[in-house]
Amino acid sequence: MMAAQVTAAVAAAALATAEDGLDRFWALSWVGFPVVGAMILVRRPGNRIGRVLFASGGCINLAVAWAVVGPVVSPEGATFLWGSWFGSWLPLVGFGLLPFFLLWYPTGQPPSPSWRLWGRVAGVWLTVVTLYYAVRPGVFIDSPVSNPIGIQALAGMRNGAIEQAAGGSLLVFGLAAFVSIVTRWRRAKSVERQQLKWLALAGLSFVALDAVAVMVGENPVGDFFAIGAFVVGLNGMAAAVGLAVFRYRLFEIDRVISRTVGYAVVALLVGGVYAAGVFVTQLLLPTSSDLGVAASTLAAAALIAPLRRRTQGWVDRRFNRARYDAGRVVEVMAARLRDQVNLSELTGQLMGAVARTLQPASLAVWVRGERT
Repeated sequence: MMAAQVTAAVAAAALATAEDGLDRFWALSWVGFPVVGAMILVRRPGNRIGRVLFASGGCINLAVAWAVVGPVVSPEGATFLWGSWFGSWLPLVGFGLLPFFLLWYPTGQPPSPSWRLWGRVAGVWLTVVTLYYAVRPGVFIDSPVSNPIGIQALAGMRNGAIEQAAGGSLLVFGLAAFVSIVTRWRRAKSVERQQLKWLALAGLSFVALDAVAVMVGENPVGDFFAIGAFVVGLNGMAAAVGLAVFRYRLFEIDRVISRTVGYAVVALLVGGVYAAGVFVTQLLLPTSSDLGVAASTLAAAALIAPLRRRTQGWVDRRFNRARYDAGRVVEVMAARLRDQVNLSELTGQLMGAVARTLQPASLAVWVRGERT
């Protein structure tokens, strides 16, 4: 709880001092990570996911807060000097810890001993690079002050090579961590696979929101949507991780994915019908563009319900097959119940339907005897 209060205070300070209205929202982008990390630390202290989320999100939040607060702080005081020093290496730590999140998600352990060795190598390299950024001499990139603990013997190393190596290694570690997620998915059992699905859904949603923001373009509306997509996407990912680690309504992810894919396909189809209708009607009726827009709108609206039903059935057959098969069995069983009068045959059909849909370890039917 203390971690959540500290994070909220940092975010509030950044929001209060931001000069640009849109900059106020950037300060909220990573708030969910340390909050969810703190919750996992309290309720699942043995899970490393809580530690890495809290540390990574905390470093990034402090760096973002300083980027907003720093320009309004007097450069002559100690606050500006040491704030600039922390701001020079905190982002590296924050983003450098994200590959470890992928490596340890969702159990808090790497998928195999070989990946544990890779994690140690990455940890040593991140420590070395962070120490270099903390003690390299010279003026900070974003602040007109020099490093107060800079080691002059390292002045000849500041030629961009280490900076490029740090950026390249972060990319390599991120790609390797993604490979570890794929490896874990191939070996995962039912519960762990559901947890991975939550992360995949959150990641794909984040990518989709950013893609829409890019298509909107650079304008006041597009800028606002881009920041909103970033804030919602990142905090949504933190929320999905929390749900997965705590296993809250874990097995509803299949239904969520099914509905998400279904509505996305319907939206694309309806949008395509609308655009095609406007284009065709404007070609046929060039002087009645309003009529074409109205007709296309009505056609698209009329197609929403039937398209949703057909599309959802298609999606369930391919992405949620177990639920689709269970639904079909229940429909067939309901039709038979209307005509069946033989109790023994009805009992057998009922047990068969339950076995196919729920697949229980054991099954029995209790029939209440008739009163005399």
